[in-house]
Parts: sequence; C-alpha cells; structure tokens
Amino acid sequence: MTIGNRCIFLMILFMSSVHLYSQITLTEVAEPAIEEVAPYDSTRNFLGNDVQQYIGKKLFVLGRSESLQKYGYDGFYKNNKGAKNRKHNSVFMRGKGDSQFNTRYEALVDQYFIVEEVYPINSDESILKLVHAGNDKVIVYFRYSHKYKHSFPFLTVEYYEKMRSCMIGECYVLRKKALNNTKDIVSGKPVDYVELSVWECIDVTVTKDDFECSAILVCDSTKIAIPIEFLNGESNWQRGYTIDDSIFYINKFGVESWKKILQDLVAIGFTEEMTKMSWGEPKKINRASYGDQWVYGNTYLYFKNGKLTSFN
Repeated sequence: MTIGNRCIFLMILFMSSVHLYSQITLTEVAEPAIEEVAPYDSTRNFLGNDVQQYIGKKLFVLGRSESLQKYGYDGFYKNNKGAKNRKHNSVFMRGKGDSQFNTRYEALVDQYFIVEEVYPINSDESILKLVHAGNDKVIVYFRYSHKYKHSFPFLTVEYYEKMRSCMIGECYVLRKKALNNTKDIVSGKPVDYVELSVWECIDVTVTKDDFECSAILVCDSTKIAIPIEFLNGESNWQRGYTIDDSIFYINKFGVESWKKILQDLVAIGFTEEMTKMSWGEPKKINRASYGDQWVYGNTYLYFKNGKLTSFN
C-alpha cells in the first residue's frame, strides 16, 4: 500500500470511528413499581394484612369491661420509635408507682382518631399514626397486629355506618345457638328459641356490657343484641340468615331439614352440604370401600354416595 493510499485509509478509519462513537443511545427506564392498595372494604372492621386501607379512616376507641379498665390500653405510644421498639413510652401513662405501663383507660376511651399513615414493621405488624379527630395536635402511634383481631381496640366508623345502612330493616332467621344464654335487653329474662322465628334489625350499636358492635333485633316484644361479626359470619356459631336466604334453603333442603340445620342437628339422608351447614367441616375424613367416615370429635358419621347413612 502506497503512502498516499495509507493516508486515505487512515482518514476513512478515523472518520468511521468518530461516527461510531458519536451515536448516543437512549434507553427507557421503568418507573419503580407502585404497590397497589386494594379498595377499602367497609364490610370489615379488622382488615388483617390489608392495613394500608385504614389510611384516611376514622377509628373509635372501644371501651373495655369493668374488670379490664384498670389495666388501660396496650399498644399506644408517644412516637413511632417507641412503638417500633416497644419502649415504655406509652401515652397518657398511669402513675409511676404502678407496675403497668399501659395508657390510662379514661384518656382514650370513646375518642376518635384519623389514621394518617401506616408504617410496616414486619410481615405481621405495622404502626398506625393516629391524629385525634378533634385536636390535630394530639398524635399517637398504635402498634397493630395483622393477625390478632382481639388486640384491635377500635371500631372503624365507616364499617359502623355500612352495617347500619345495610342491616337496619333487614329480617333474619337465627340459629338456635344465637339465643344460648341470650337475655332480653329490656327485661333481662332468658330468650327461648322458636323455630323459624323472624327477627328484625332495628339498630346497630355498641353494647355497653361487652363493647361489641351489635345488631339490635326484635321479635314480637322481645329485644336482643347479637354481635355483628357472629350474625354475619361464615361459621355456624351465631349465624343469622336473611329471609331470602332462609327461603332458598327451605326450597333446597325442605323445611324440616332446614329446621334441624338451624338447631345443629343431623339426620339420616342428609347430604354432605347439609351436614357441613349444621356441624361445619369434619376434623377428618376416612375413605373406605363402603363409603366415607367423617370424624367430629368422638362422633362418627358415615356417608355413601354423598348421603348420611348412619352415625354414632
């Protein structure tokens, strides 16, 4: 290659290199993923793991039974750090000579707070930043358990209003267990169970004996209070059924079978569905060539082709 040709080649190579490295590429970078919070479910008072749904909601501090009032409230702190580390900086603390570090009962009972923020601690706990609804200078922090409903000392106002709007005026047929140890709230007399009796909800309130959010039901001249979480619950402990639900099951199972289910009884010929509605899920099911054995404690139910054939 001549000197002239070599110079021309080097110039072309230099210009190509300049062109190659002068091309700047642009790459789209995705925005950080934002965790979506499920819409607030006003049919639940205790939200479990859906704790972020409490933000912006108003909470009412429920009372405690007389025997527990002296212990105050547990889980309230003056600041986020104290709540996170479980330090004894409980707000409105009781006397220094007292061995309890809980917040004084009278300082929080019947107060309203707005949830301003939620700070996750771990998979099982979070901290609620609470601003007093009547004085935004009063701020407290509550250590919230995602698992233990009994440690949640609040009634969500939105839940209470939802229950009032959808329950008042509704009529229910109750299971027999709903009336076990239940007394008329006016006379104090025990209430007897009457098959397929219809109870109308006339109010939703917090009862002062157990501080439960309860439905006030009337039948004839009898008035009772049933905790809403039991009345509307999935378990068969104090379950109530609307009139429409009850008619549906009467048409499906027959009136006599429906009466037995409401009294937690089973009978030969019951289907598996009817048995579960009456007694719940069995603790164990043993499969055999002659059929299935369902175990309920010390009682055994035997099914063949989906029908109850015997029990002992």
